[in-house]
Amino acid sequence: MCNQKYFAVLQVGCGIYGVGKSMDEAIKDAIFYANDVSLHEKLVNPSDATHSELCLVECSEELFKKVIANEVNIKFSVINNSLICLDSELKEVIE
Repeated sequence: MCNQKYFAVLQVGCGIYGVGKSMDEAIKDAIFYANDVSLHEKLVNPSDATHSELCLVECSEELFKKVIANEVNIKFSVINNSLICLDSELKEVIE
C-alpha cells in the first residue's frame, strides 16, 4: 500500500488552485496558477474556511492526477473540510 499523500489548495465553493505531493508543492502550484506570490498568506484553517476562502487540504491520488493532467470540469467533493476526492470515489472514501 502506498503511503504517499497528496494535497490541494482549495477555494471553497469555487475550485482547486493547485496540487502537490507535499503541502509546499501544492502551495507553489497554486501561486503559479493564480499568479499571486502572496497566496500563502491568504490560506485559512480548513475547519474555519467559508465560501471563497483558500485552504490547504489533503486530496485523493485520482483527483491529483486529473488536476495535473489539466482536465476540466472535474467533479469533486469536500469531506469535513479536510479531504477532497472525485465524486466517483466518494462511496469508497466514506466507507
